[in-house]
Amino acid sequence: MKPICGCGFLLVFITVISLFSGCRSGNGVQDISPAEAQKFIQDNITNTDFLILDVRTPGEFSSGHLHNATNVDYNSNDFEAMVDKMDKNKTYLVYCLGGNRSSSAASTMKARGFKSVKNMSGGISAWSQQNLPLE
Repeated sequence: MKPICGCGFLLVFITVISLFSGCRSGNGVQDISPAEAQKFIQDNITNTDFLILDVRTPGEFSSGHLHNATNVDYNSNDFEAMVDKMDKNKTYLVYCLGGNRSSSAASTMKARGFKSVKNMSGGISAWSQQNLPLE
């Protein structure tokens, strides 16, 4: 049997491993699925150092949001000022409608020194598709 070798195989192997190794982006933000987010919320239900941030607009927030979520509009002019007032040592789960704003918001938070930030990939759209509860 001929051994597999060469740069092509190694490149493919490294690419596959990086795609499936925890979905942690280069900025230190971990992307988690809605199912993982639900478990994470349940695991932290009594943790006073855990916060859920909905970074959609107030109108989007009022149409339905995760239980105990706090609305901090990523598109507002004072988003960074509001983030700077938050405790950087707490654990945050961030979400939006589809995952783009929350990914950017989470990256901003990590860049500002937040220790633990998770982004719910697919946002509340993916959450709703799985028939998970909203308020």
